Amino acid sequence: MELAQLVDFEVQLHRDEASVRAGGEPDLRARDARIGAQITAEFGSTATEAAAQVHADREFRARVATAWLRQMEAEDRSGRDHTARALRRAALILTLALLVVGALTARGALAYDGKEPVNVFVFLGLLVVPQIALLVLLAWATLRGGRGMLGGAITALSQVRLLGGSSTATLGAVGARLSLHAGVERWFTFALAQRAAVAFNVGALATCLALVSLTDLAFCWSTTLQLAAEHVHTACRGIAAPWSWFAPDAVPSASLVRDSQWVRMPGSFVAGGSLPDAVATSGRWWSFLVIALATWGLLPRGLALGLAAWQSRRAQRAVPFDDPRCHALFARLWPATPSWQGPSPSTISLPESERAKAHANSTPPAAVASGATWLLCWGHLARAREGLAQRVTRATGAPPLGVLAVGGANLADDDDAVRRLANAKADRVLLALAAGSQPTKDVLDLLRVLRQRLGPRARLSVALATDDATTQLANEELAGWRACLDRQADPYLALERLEAHA
Repeated sequence: MELAQLVDFEVQLHRDEASVRAGGEPDLRARDARIGAQITAEFGSTATEAAAQVHADREFRARVATAWLRQMEAEDRSGRDHTARALRRAALILTLALLVVGALTARGALAYDGKEPVNVFVFLGLLVVPQIALLVLLAWATLRGGRGMLGGAITALSQVRLLGGSSTATLGAVGARLSLHAGVERWFTFALAQRAAVAFNVGALATCLALVSLTDLAFCWSTTLQLAAEHVHTACRGIAAPWSWFAPDAVPSASLVRDSQWVRMPGSFVAGGSLPDAVATSGRWWSFLVIALATWGLLPRGLALGLAAWQSRRAQRAVPFDDPRCHALFARLWPATPSWQGPSPSTISLPESERAKAHANSTPPAAVASGATWLLCWGHLARAREGLAQRVTRATGAPPLGVLAVGGANLADDDDAVRRLANAKADRVLLALAAGSQPTKDVLDLLRVLRQRLGPRARLSVALATDDATTQLANEELAGWRACLDRQADPYLALERLEAHA
């Protein structure tokens, strides 16, 4: 997916999440079950195969996400390609604007009224040196990594305490989602900047060639600094090093540099030459300036644009599509069916030893393996760990890999649990808290430690557990928890319900 598609994908997931919170989950399940059947028919697979492969294969998840978005856009044509069109228009406007700016900048740098020659230092200072500095700065910012420019800025805003609670929660959630696609965003921004810079250089070069062809220009160099002609000649040779071997005539000679030094008062060349003489010898200066602009301006930007296109494709192929909202989508596309908990029918008639061998050699379905979860029971819920483990088994299709007690009187239990999860390289952790619990500092600190020890892509979930089937979680309680978790700006941190069933 390109950036525009990723934005549309995230917008649609956000709408679906808002619909779930408003009680529209049954409608979403019906819609996505229908789309899931269409996708499996398109891919030539079955729902069982798709449900297994979507958890094990990143490429398959990307194909599914693209196909699902295409189906959603087909059903709602009013918003189809809206983001893509907006990005294309923005890129076109920026490119045209920089084309004009480049032309105007070159026109100003080569302004000549017949009285005072064009200062080559002004040209280099406006059109060559700043471009090199900006390219290095942008490359450094892009290669730094992190959340991306836009995602990082939004996440930073979410930490501003002067904003309201709902605002910081929204900004944190948006920043978290954008961090999933930080690589795509960074290289898209880099490519957009290079495309605009190429337009700037094209406009500047076209203007330079037009002025050289249609007007007569005289060149000089002038500075308040105490620079000797030899030093200026050395600097010019350094700038011209990339082309001096194949275009020696475009390299100013020592005599040309010496004869081109200009003093504004009394308005004459130091060597005593005249303006007509400077016009006659301007060929080496203008060719030097034009090639310098092409070599140090246009060429690096063109290479950077090619690099950005290559890195953008790599970043797009690296989007994992494995965060909680994506998994919720895949679960709606192909709902899990209750797994058979008894012995396999194929082993019923086998002797005990053969049944054990068949069971040991069997491989659980990928969908069941993906649901393997470590369960953490907070506080007094440790006494109900068996019942909670059964709920997790029903919800995920597999029993927990381990059930650990945290949040109790003994703080060492928390450290032991974190250490055990880190050693096991846990991929999914469910922290169960009793309904009515608040997102206290102790709970948030434990989540932060788990994130640090398990890595940025481990799936962490806070699950609010009810006491019995008659107890319902209050909407206000769920909204408060969601807002708190959204402020953490963690795309792999989710809120779940672990309600009892009759």
